[in-house]
Amino acid sequence: MCEQFRLLAAVPRMHEEFAAGQNVLLLDPTGQNAAAFTPQPPFVWTAPYARQFLADLQENTRQLAKDKVQNAYDLLNYQQSVLPAMGSEESAALRRFAGQSGFDAADGGTEREILLAAQRMLLVAYHNESLYLELCRVNEAFAAQQKALKSLLDENENTAQADFSPADMLTLWHRVLPAFLVFCGQADAFFVNDGVMAAELPDLAERSAEHDDCTEYAVPRAKLLRYVPERFRALCAKETYYFCIGKLENGI
Repeated sequence: MCEQFRLLAAVPRMHEEFAAGQNVLLLDPTGQNAAAFTPQPPFVWTAPYARQFLADLQENTRQLAKDKVQNAYDLLNYQQSVLPAMGSEESAALRRFAGQSGFDAADGGTEREILLAAQRMLLVAYHNESLYLELCRVNEAFAAQQKALKSLLDENENTAQADFSPADMLTLWHRVLPAFLVFCGQADAFFVNDGVMAAELPDLAERSAEHDDCTEYAVPRAKLLRYVPERFRALCAKETYYFCIGKLENGI
């Protein structure tokens, strides 16, 4: 895929189910994928530390689903509201879990704090992808049950229809893009593995080139900065970023 580039990083999805080709590497903020893209600068949190944060996020989501959250939009709004405020209690617990190799704000600095915020942004998006994939599996099973039930009913009778799309769980590409620009700066190009991003990104490009298996888009830094909060911008240093859009086998 996009063989004109040596090192390709997938954006914005991170699970294996969104893999785009043998030469496209996924970013993995949890440290579980040994074949993942190597972030540079490296992630602040160690793999055990990151996985503990993810486990806590999963448990919080289960509680919210039982106690507070009415729908997917409530959950995503909750995540966006609490993510900037997370840190004090969680960091203390995670430091105890991870030992001295974890993040320490007192020993860090502005850049380390920014890298930590970017990694947490990725972990929340990774968690939402997990929810999306789980809901897809549930929806497939539900659709099969509906089909079987409908075959037993009179043709004039109706079965209940699901009105929720699992895609509602996916973090919007421009919300997580800053973290990819921060950690994947050494990539020659990004391969877009999300349908919404594939539809919207070409409007930002200053030029494009057609290839056998994809279209290459050159997007100036200035255009991307509209999606990048001020604190991340110093770590997004390239003047031009290249994105490849090809055929999406998973239809996302």
